[in-house]
Amino acid sequence: MNKSVKLCAPGLVKVALMQRNLLFMSTLSILMTWLLGSCALSPTGRPQLRLFPESQMAEMGAAAFLETKKETPETRDTRQKKYVTCIADAITRQVDPNTNWEVTVFKSDAVNAFALPGGKIGVYTGLLGVADNQNQLAAVVGHEIAHVTAHHGNARVSTAYATEAGLQVAQVPA
Repeated sequence: MNKSVKLCAPGLVKVALMQRNLLFMSTLSILMTWLLGSCALSPTGRPQLRLFPESQMAEMGAAAFLETKKETPETRDTRQKKYVTCIADAITRQVDPNTNWEVTVFKSDAVNAFALPGGKIGVYTGLLGVADNQNQLAAVVGHEIAHVTAHHGNARVSTAYATEAGLQVAQVPA
């Protein structure tokens, strides 16, 4: 008596494998079309991936800025606030006058500044102790604003998202 039992016909296994491969190739094709359609150029002409609308990036920037405001106190020094705001306003008027830029000076020893999509600029008081004059502070703030105007945040988020999507497609069960 033959003890081997056929659980399924070889033809059904072949069909199942073909369907899995078709699903994988279709998903990969859709993903590649989507990614290629989302390519853009930075202001310097470098290709970059931008998958998210600017409105969504502005929402993410506002949320991150609010979180920073909750975690780090603002300075109460009105002279520092006016100084930083004056420099930031002079830059933003030239770069993007249609955006309502919000400038906050955070009381922290960190020697840093940042700008986020949606017109958010943060400068830490630690930077004010290192920047010897308004030109040095303007260089740092301008650099941070340039990241926003060049859509670097969108490119980073998009690349991370595309990488994760690619990894999920690659993990199609066998």
